[in-house]
Amino acid sequence: MYVVKDGQLIPHEPPDYGETVVITIGGKVDRLETTQKRKI
Repeated sequence: MYVVKDGQLIPHEPPDYGETVVITIGGKVDRLETTQKRKI
C-alpha cells in the first residue's frame, strides 16, 4: 500500500492480520495507525 503525503510517496506494508486506519486532518493524510492481531 502506498500513501501520498506532502508530494512524497510513502510505502506501508499492512499486517497479515489486523487493520490499518488512515487518519486525515483537513483532507490530508496525518498518520497511519496499525493494529496487529494474531490469529491462533
